[in-house]
Amino acid sequence: MKSLILVAILVLTTLAIGADPRDILATGTPEEIKSQLGSIRNALERDAFHWTPLMLAAAQNHHPEVIVLLLEQGENREARSLDDWDALMFAAAFNPNRDVLAALLEAGADPDRRTRDAWVAGYGVARFTGGMVQFDGLGLFQEAAPEEEREYGWSALFFAARYNDSPGVLEELLLAGADPRLRDEHGLTALDYIVQAGQGRGEFRKLLEVWTPPE
Repeated sequence: MKSLILVAILVLTTLAIGADPRDILATGTPEEIKSQLGSIRNALERDAFHWTPLMLAAAQNHHPEVIVLLLEQGENREARSLDDWDALMFAAAFNPNRDVLAALLEAGADPDRRTRDAWVAGYGVARFTGGMVQFDGLGLFQEAAPEEEREYGWSALFFAARYNDSPGVLEELLLAGADPRLRDEHGLTALDYIVQAGQGRGEFRKLLEVWTPPE
């Protein structure tokens, strides 16, 4: 019964604002989003994945002005989703417009902030895209680094290198000081994941090779 009530509330909220909140945040102008922000927030309050308006806009909206607006309206750039992603990670993984990511960086987002571990990278992508959880190629079946040397999690640079189709996003992170030498708990860097990916991401590999000091 409770689940039916929750579904009814979400349906009524969606009808009240005239569209799915995710669609509005993905395509809306700053003016459109501002006029409906209260209803959008209400619709997302019960979101099981803990996605915020800022996260969803960072992932898909191509207007950096939307990011500025949401931050001015009190959205928390430090908030984490169920999979431990922040808004910068959503922008790094999914948004091809480097200016959107730049707006978050200019607002103080930390390019080297990490998720709690590498597993949540795969889960976060699957949840957001609606695809299957695929861990092959994410280093998860490799031997972990020695305990005394082990670091955990992915920074935004890992997400940009592995998932974003725009090399400009990766470059923006590097220009902002993102550290390409960071390793996850499997001892792998963002460059290592690009090398694993093989064909099709050569431009990303060149960028990271230039920025990564030789060991």
